[in-house]
Amino acid sequence: MTKRILFVSHSTNFAGAEQYLYDLISSFDSSCEYKVYVCCPYIGDSSLYLKLLALKDVEVVIINYKWALFSRVRPLRMFVNLFNQFFSSFKLARYIKKNRIAIVYSNTSVILCGALAAFITGTHHIWSIHESINDKKFIFGLSSYRWLLNKCAAKVIFNSESIKSEFKILGQINSEIIYNGLDFDNYESQVEDNVDSITLAENLINKQEFYLGCVGSIAEHKQQLELIKAMPLLLKVKPLVKLRLIGQVANVDYKNKCDAYIVENNLQEYVEFIDFMDQKSEIYSFMDILIVPSAKEPFGRVVVEGLFFKKIVIAANVGGIPEIIVSGNNGILINDCSGEAIARTVLKTIEDKELLTTLYANGKISILKYSLVAMVEKNLKIIDSMFKPSNEVS
Repeated sequence: MTKRILFVSHSTNFAGAEQYLYDLISSFDSSCEYKVYVCCPYIGDSSLYLKLLALKDVEVVIINYKWALFSRVRPLRMFVNLFNQFFSSFKLARYIKKNRIAIVYSNTSVILCGALAAFITGTHHIWSIHESINDKKFIFGLSSYRWLLNKCAAKVIFNSESIKSEFKILGQINSEIIYNGLDFDNYESQVEDNVDSITLAENLINKQEFYLGCVGSIAEHKQQLELIKAMPLLLKVKPLVKLRLIGQVANVDYKNKCDAYIVENNLQEYVEFIDFMDQKSEIYSFMDILIVPSAKEPFGRVVVEGLFFKKIVIAANVGGIPEIIVSGNNGILINDCSGEAIARTVLKTIEDKELLTTLYANGKISILKYSLVAMVEKNLKIIDSMFKPSNEVS
C-alpha cells in the first residue's frame, strides 16, 4: 500500500529551511511505501528545484504562490499576496484531490496555501516552522495564526525551543520540537580526527596566516557587514588574517553595501565572497574560526556544521544558537556583534590555549544529537501516526 504525501516549500533557494525539507524528502527516495509530491512556488535555476528533479519517484509541481508574512507593513502588497494565497489554495486543493494525497506537509510559516488547501480538502496537515514571528506582520494580525495553527494543522513542528517560545502568545498548540539534522555519516569521511585538541590549539595560536569564515545567505539579518568591519581592527594585530563569506546573495543592495565598505577600506585582498558549495568539506576545510554574527537565527545549522568539522565557533547569542553552544565549553557566545566586539573576541580567543583546547575537545561530541537519522525518525513517527487504511492507495 502506498502512502501519499505532499510537501509544500516556501521557496526553491537552498538555505536552512530548504535544506531541512530536501533532507527529509531524500529519506523517502526510492521507498515503495511512500509516494512523494513536492509543490514549489517557481522554477528558475534554483538549487532546491534542480535537486528535487534528480530524486527518483518524486513528483514536482509548480504553483505560483506568494508569502503571507512580511518584515514590515505593505498594505497593497499584503492584499495582493493574500488574494494569491487563497487562489493558490484552491488550485492546490484540486491537486490534492486529483492525486489522492493523504498528508500535506508545509515547510515554514510564511506560506498559508498548504494549510488552507488541507483544510478545504479535509486532509491531514503538518506545519513545520523554521522562522521567528517577532519581526513579522500579517494582514489580519498574528493572532489569526492561532486559528490557522489549531484548525489547519494536526501537528506543528518547531525547529528550536526559541521558536516554540515565540508562538506561546498564540495559545495552546499541538506541537513538537524537531531540530535540523545533519548527515554525520556522510560528513565523517570529510573530517580529520587524528589531531588532538592540545595540538589544534597550539597550531592556531602559532598561525601567522589564518582564516575566518561566515556561512549563510548574504542578507542584512546575517550581519556580514559587521564582520567585515572587524577586519581593519584585526589586521592591525594579525596582518595576515583573511575572511571568506560563503552563501547565495539574498539581498543585492546589502551585498553592494558590503562591497562598497571593502573598497573604501582597501580590504579587497583580505575579504572574499564565495557562492554556496554543496560539499561541506569545501566550505569548512579552509577556515580556522567560524563566525555567526546573525541578528536572528531560529536554529543555527551552520553552528552545528562548524562544530562537527572541529572549528572554533564564535556566534551571536540569539534564537536557537544558545541551545547548541554552551559558551566557553564548545563555542563562544557574544551579545554584541559589532565589528569592534567581534575583533576583540577573536583576538582574545586565539591567545587563550586553555580555552581553545576545551573548545576543540568538546565541540564535535556536543552536537551528535543533531543527526539526520534522528530528524527523519521523528518526522516519520508523526507522519505515520496520521495515516489510516483509507488514506493508503494501492
